[in-house]
Amino acid sequence: MLKFFGAVLIVSAFGIWGVSKSERLKKRCDSLLTIISSLNLLENEISYCEKDISSALLSVGVMENLPFFRSIAENLKNSSAFQAFSNALKNDDMCLSKSDREILLEFSQNLGSINKDFQISSILHTKELLASSRVSAYSDYEKYGKLYRNMGFLLGCLIALLMV
Repeated sequence: MLKFFGAVLIVSAFGIWGVSKSERLKKRCDSLLTIISSLNLLENEISYCEKDISSALLSVGVMENLPFFRSIAENLKNSSAFQAFSNALKNDDMCLSKSDREILLEFSQNLGSINKDFQISSILHTKELLASSRVSAYSDYEKYGKLYRNMGFLLGCLIALLMV
């Protein structure tokens, strides 16, 4: 009976590990989609409402309910855009890859220190890069999401069988 209970715990633990790994891939896709739609709003805020970058980021963060953009807007008052993005990326829970973070940091270097037209073109360029990254993330999720889920349970079963 104790061995059975131990085997169930092992299978469950590895199954949860596989499901959480798969969920991280899905969360990356969702996060990229949210950031892209937030950049659309940011573009509109800058071009049509003609707000400064800090208030535009804050209103986008409120509209999209994204703590990421609200954090950037708050940090922007005390530091540069690059530093504000860097701090916000360290504290986020969006499951972004290293390349996604680099795209956002590259975007932050051009933000706030240039004219409105160049900021809008920088936003468009960043949206294109993030869109291609999202396609890649979705492809990874389609390819590896099911694999991680199944592999977790199967690995748990294998270890449970080896222990019995």
